[in-house]
Amino acid sequence: MSYFRFTIAIYIQPCVRRVKRTTFGVMCLLFAVSSYAIPPTFVPADSSTFEYLGAWQNMTTHVATAYAGSQFRFALSGKACLRFLPPNHGTLRLKIQKDGNEIWNDVLQTDAIEVDGGEAFSSFSIVYLTSSAMRFDASNPPAASLLQFSGCNLAHDAGIRAPDKTRNGLSLAFIGDSITCGTCILGRQGDWSVHSDATRTYAFRLADALESNYLMWGIPGGKASSFSGLFGQALSSPSSRPPDLVFINLGANQRIHSEARFREGMRQMARGILLTYPETHIVLLNFMRMTPDRLPMFKSLAREFPVGKVSTFDARPFLVGYADDGVHPDEESHRRLGTALAEQVKAHMQSTGTEINGENSLPRRHE
Repeated sequence: MSYFRFTIAIYIQPCVRRVKRTTFGVMCLLFAVSSYAIPPTFVPADSSTFEYLGAWQNMTTHVATAYAGSQFRFALSGKACLRFLPPNHGTLRLKIQKDGNEIWNDVLQTDAIEVDGGEAFSSFSIVYLTSSAMRFDASNPPAASLLQFSGCNLAHDAGIRAPDKTRNGLSLAFIGDSITCGTCILGRQGDWSVHSDATRTYAFRLADALESNYLMWGIPGGKASSFSGLFGQALSSPSSRPPDLVFINLGANQRIHSEARFREGMRQMARGILLTYPETHIVLLNFMRMTPDRLPMFKSLAREFPVGKVSTFDARPFLVGYADDGVHPDEESHRRLGTALAEQVKAHMQSTGTEINGENSLPRRHE
């Protein structure tokens, strides 16, 4: 019996110790594997996954920058973290929509926002609403506050792809002042980030109703005297083709300039746009609130160009109310104007003989 016990001590016990060590090692390995987080996949901003709409600037080092009123879209399943760079100055407000419903609307106070597309792919739209208002010398305005998007981190089980292509191929451009940008559209509230919202403007509503790509370019209302040289910059975008339609609403604060001076500035801008993009059609919008009625001048100017190149649209019948500053049209006015313009463009797309406001005709749609 003592020999048997000795044999166990010599041969069996070391084996047990080795088994224990092996089991302990396996358990440590399993614990390490279970606790190891798979690093997220980074999708850069210049990936074809993202669809950019609005006045996006050229991407530098995989970072996309945009002006207010711009947005980007994508489809997502699972969770992702959107990454942003700090604004160049001021403060920015964003809105996030999931399958057409608003899920986030706030000032961007961090460099990351988490979104969840669920088990199935959901469509997301991230819209740059507005930036903090700053007082400045009109002769030396500061650079625009830019939204800077660098890309997103995907969770290990998440998927991302480009959004469904439901757009009709029509490309729009809007060159305007604070009215086009949605300033004070909700009134002069104490919070700058609430009273301005580019997504409520006639321009955004028109582009959304037509499911069209668009550019939005804002020029201070008192700076129209210098806008004639801005057309090339205003209509340039890395992700767009030449616009089919260019809507212009400028000079809301240019009451002191003579009609002849204003007309010459508009002529130079229209001529420059058509020289750069010969297939483009221009629509001159007449708002007339703080300025003389410019519709007769616009119609006369349109007749200087070939038929089908420049036309006019009188916005006044659709302006039913103003914000509490008495200058900027309210949300209902923007809604009515956007609807009216959309009806005109849709009618043209069905019949190329359709006219805008009885002045010239819209161009034949081209793909």
